[in-house]
Amino acid sequence: MSCDVTFITWNSPKYTFLVLQILAATGLIRYSLGLKRSLLSSTAAKGQGRRMPPTKADGRSSRRIRTREKIIGALFKLVGEGTLRPRAEEIAAEADVAVRTLFRHFDDMEGLIAAGRNYLSARFDAPLDQPAVEGNLEERARTFAHHQDELFSNIRNYLLFYATQARTVGETNIVRTSTAQAHRLRVWTVLPECAAANPIARQAVEALFSFHNWDQLRYEQDLSAEETIDAVAWAAITLLSAGARDLGK
Repeated sequence: MSCDVTFITWNSPKYTFLVLQILAATGLIRYSLGLKRSLLSSTAAKGQGRRMPPTKADGRSSRRIRTREKIIGALFKLVGEGTLRPRAEEIAAEADVAVRTLFRHFDDMEGLIAAGRNYLSARFDAPLDQPAVEGNLEERARTFAHHQDELFSNIRNYLLFYATQARTVGETNIVRTSTAQAHRLRVWTVLPECAAANPIARQAVEALFSFHNWDQLRYEQDLSAEETIDAVAWAAITLLSAGARDLGK
């Protein structure tokens, strides 16, 4: 049986998507819309068909929003490229602004980093696209392992950035705790055999497809992407097959 999969990853296009999500998380999009509504209300008050010309204050607000967008976008571009603790000078250079301009928009680096972490916190709560996977157990397990490898490869640096900026153990573990239920649902949807497996096998399969297991295989065990996909898929198939037999005894 053929195996078809359709899914969307973070990088399509990655940085445009990130900036839009950052703006939503930091309230900049809401501010922009609020400013627009205010201008429209002023126009309506002056009579139909007439438009209020933009004021100097409106222009300054728009420039401020655009500059802030560039700074936060630059932060995440650097993080995505592997610089988990970018310096103010690096961010300013990437955003094509002066360092003093950066600190006019953010009191300090801690404030800028906090804006980035706020974005990630909001993103952790957003639902991921559920991959549409078809085929037998072997095909579905391998296709899902491939999907997870691509997803985790795209978001790894952002997760590490969040963890390195955490102040408490609870903040470090927020990714695991806030996404546990969603991760379980994704695994069960793709591999409904989990429902027929014993609890030990089921929980082991859930762990196999997690970011923490993937990161261990790729970066601690130094496996290639293909080797990691093979290992995860093979282990999941073995556990689910054995788990179903054990449950039937």
